[in-house]
Amino acid sequence: MTKLGILYIMVRVLVATERKICVKRGCPIVCDNGQRIIKKETCENSMDIKETKEKLNKTYGSVKEKVLGKLRSVSELGKRYIKAGAVCAAILTAGIVISVNFTPVYSVYLGGEFVGKVTAKSAFEAAYADVNETISKLDAPHETIGFIPDYIYGISLRRSVTDEYALKSNIANLSRAVRPACYISVDGNSVLCVSDETKAKDVIEKIRLSYGGEDAKIVSDVAFTNGFSHIRDITDSGLAGMNLASKINVETYETIVYDEPVPFGIEYVNNAEMYEGQTKSVSGGTNGSRTVTARVTKINGIETARTEISSAETVMAVAQVIEIGTKVPSGIGNGSFIDPTFGMVTSRFGARWGRRHNGLDIANDIGTPVKAADDGVVTHAGYDGDFGNLIIINHNNGYETYYAHLNSMDVAEGQKIIQGQKIGEVGNTGYSTGPHLHFEVRKNGVPTDPSKYLN
Repeated sequence: MTKLGILYIMVRVLVATERKICVKRGCPIVCDNGQRIIKKETCENSMDIKETKEKLNKTYGSVKEKVLGKLRSVSELGKRYIKAGAVCAAILTAGIVISVNFTPVYSVYLGGEFVGKVTAKSAFEAAYADVNETISKLDAPHETIGFIPDYIYGISLRRSVTDEYALKSNIANLSRAVRPACYISVDGNSVLCVSDETKAKDVIEKIRLSYGGEDAKIVSDVAFTNGFSHIRDITDSGLAGMNLASKINVETYETIVYDEPVPFGIEYVNNAEMYEGQTKSVSGGTNGSRTVTARVTKINGIETARTEISSAETVMAVAQVIEIGTKVPSGIGNGSFIDPTFGMVTSRFGARWGRRHNGLDIANDIGTPVKAADDGVVTHAGYDGDFGNLIIINHNNGYETYYAHLNSMDVAEGQKIIQGQKIGEVGNTGYSTGPHLHFEVRKNGVPTDPSKYLN
């Protein structure tokens, strides 16, 4: 019977409020009993609490009479307890449903505007103070809200209690300078804010879809934070999309089919009639072709990766055939020399500037190839005073040839050389008046006129 007493007390509380209760939303408003009426909270689904009280009293009296009647008609003690227990259980269940789903609340009004429902005045006061502090920080201290709150006490569904951010948003909306806003951050950097989170997510979704539909994926770290902003700093959704488009990375995939050339290979064939290091192309190669199916990954429309799925060769490539020499140079010259380079002869063998000039100067641009005049073995390849970079080849038949002032040298001491092999390039090293090759022919160690041996 204790639970029945609790239920009766709750009914008495409802009656004592002398207010209306919205059956669907649990929204209390002041009755027309001489007190001020807040017309903002009218509800067509409300019913007078006195009417509710009368119905509950009638129901309670009816239930009570029926219970007592049943109890009087039952002679056995066990049956009496069972039926009484069932009635009490029903009453207890009803009490639990009411206590779980309903709670006392304060409906709060600022300047006649409803801003929310709270279970304690302190919750509203804290939110009110936070909003005004935020307004001051946003460089609008003259726009703080100064309304004195009106509280209306009542009972309401628990789910109708206003959450903290919604409460603060409703308060901020009364300011002329500050509004609720959702800040959008990209990769940890706050970029801009829009009026609410729904619009923020819609802006990001439109950017994603602009790159290719449902398969597009945002790969940047995008975060949304609800807060407050000065009205001037809240960005229009259209402008927000334009400002964010270049800062957000969107990954897309597509499958493509294309033809690409297949480079020809090279087939090498030995030729015993050619010296080592010599090569000759016998036939040119021809590229083939193949059809490729690939998956292309793009970031903001720019390809970043390509994965081949399959391919089919449509035209076979034909390899190039190159002969390579296998004959080992003997290192012995045949006594017949070829021109080591080409160009203008600027100084010949003989007397010059009061002394004898031991060679032939052939002028040309730096980098012009210099070749061995005959077979032989390199006995010197390095820098040598006035000669600059110098190569000396011993032809092992009584003759030596000198190649001086070289820009570069392509051979090393001890290397066997064949006639016509490139050994270096024309240069301007050592004691030189300009780019040229100083060429000497020495027989048994004595310089002789190279012109006798050259064309």
